[in-house]
Amino acid sequence: MYQHNTFIKQNPDNTTKSILKCEENQKIWVIGDVHGCYQQFIGLMKSPLISEDDMVILIGDIIDRGPDSVKMLDWAMENVNKGGKYYMIRGNHEQNIIDDYTTFVDKQARKNNYRIQAGEQPVDYHEFSIYDLRCQYDFCEYMERAKLLKVGQALKYIEWMKTLPLYLRVQVPDGKKFILAHAWFEGKLLDDGAVRPTISDEDILWYRDIDCFDNLCKFDYKPMEDEMLIHGHTPIPAIKERMGKLAEPYYREHSINIDGGCFIGREYCGRLIALCLNNFQCLYSSLN
Repeated sequence: MYQHNTFIKQNPDNTTKSILKCEENQKIWVIGDVHGCYQQFIGLMKSPLISEDDMVILIGDIIDRGPDSVKMLDWAMENVNKGGKYYMIRGNHEQNIIDDYTTFVDKQARKNNYRIQAGEQPVDYHEFSIYDLRCQYDFCEYMERAKLLKVGQALKYIEWMKTLPLYLRVQVPDGKKFILAHAWFEGKLLDDGAVRPTISDEDILWYRDIDCFDNLCKFDYKPMEDEMLIHGHTPIPAIKERMGKLAEPYYREHSINIDGGCFIGREYCGRLIALCLNNFQCLYSSLN
């Protein structure tokens, strides 16, 4: 599996029996990696095909790379899980911020211990510059543009990111079942009907099903029953056989990639994708 230096490890107790279901008159839409492309996201959400009663699930990575990460975060914090209409799973970019903050807090807490032992006054490290988080991607830059310059001002976003699940189980009215994860999923169906991942949390967030030459790997998702995996993380325009073509969902027998690479823009055929799980209808953001 793809490896990345992240704090989270495999959690054998990370099981769930919960299955998100919609009513007969509802649809479930899953939206690929937004990456700060707030205007494209809002434009997509205004489509008359997405009704007020429909559920909308974000596949993770709503921050970094695009121009409006903080606007996207503010929208998600206000709307996700509100009244059961909006949901989101955690992406590797959200996890990066959690990891960066965890490292920062641990380091500053140790320094404060040394200060206390030396008879000195401890410092409030939430008053430090946002750049002390040493983020791997663009989060700190977008916080600065929003005039949120201190670590403490980022805390509400970080604490909210921690509440996001790593995967969801979904069922539509005709009985079709899905597993939604940011990058990949493999799991085991237990006797009591619960699902337990058989790969690490790291792989759920980071794995890519392409090789070092951007060719799609031969293996596909192995369903536990007859469900399909819906994921993002790997921009579809980056898959060798898709280069130069407008982003569309990448269908395999048991999995669908919906990361349209919106942040790379029109020149590289990227756009935001919304997929309806009820009937596999697709919506795309404007290329303008």
